[in-house]
Amino acid sequence: MKQDNNLYWNERYIELELQMKEMMKMALDTMERKEEEYKIHAALNRKENGRLMQQLDKYKKIDKERKILKQENQSLSKELRKLKLLEHKFKVTFFGKITFKYLALKSVIKDKVMHRR
Repeated sequence: MKQDNNLYWNERYIELELQMKEMMKMALDTMERKEEEYKIHAALNRKENGRLMQQLDKYKKIDKERKILKQENQSLSKELRKLKLLEHKFKVTFFGKITFKYLALKSVIKDKVMHRR
């Protein structure tokens, strides 16, 4: 009876070992699949990151150009305002009116001289 009992437990132990080996194989297969999935996702992420970096560089370049154009626009606006103020001063002041009449007279004389030739 003791021998039957030992044989029974020996068989259970062997079954348990086989089950554990099978579970370890399954766990290893699962880990290998996860590793492959990780590699695939990592490759896709690298590709996506590269694409996003290119877009980011493109938008940075556009933003830089926009800032430059904005600065140029501001400086041109300031220059235009100064010229408008100068024009206003010429139109309003006595000296400015005389200057405009002088320029008009000069252009008339120039036209007459050019037509004679």
